[in-house]
Amino acid sequence: MMVQKEVGNRFSTAPGSREYGSITVLLNYFYNIKKEIFVSKKEFIPVPKVDSVVVSFTEKEEKLPLKDFDYFEKLLKEAFQYKRKNIRNNLKKYNLEIVEKVLNRYNFDLNARAEMLSVETFVDLANELYDSNC
Repeated sequence: MMVQKEVGNRFSTAPGSREYGSITVLLNYFYNIKKEIFVSKKEFIPVPKVDSVVVSFTEKEEKLPLKDFDYFEKLLKEAFQYKRKNIRNNLKKYNLEIVEKVLNRYNFDLNARAEMLSVETFVDLANELYDSNC
């Protein structure tokens, strides 16, 4: 798929970058994403204001086990709701003892920001929190 370069970066970036967000985590849960080809804005007539990139999506054959996708999606939206706040503030309505326990497994604490956490960390977090609510 061809998208604006910034969107392609957002889809395919790694944890820790500014572009990393909930859409990145969601897409990377389902797909291996790779930027294939850079396309300069000069290749188009009329010339747009932005460059493009072709991005490929290959469905993952084995996804991480997830107990409830809707819960996972809700958790992601809340974790990334305020980009510059830490997990403690964005997820304060959740059981922070469980959140901290999971984060510690991945060498993070409650002061970490959502953009630092991998897909695996979010899946583990969602599963643990879901279990505590059932």
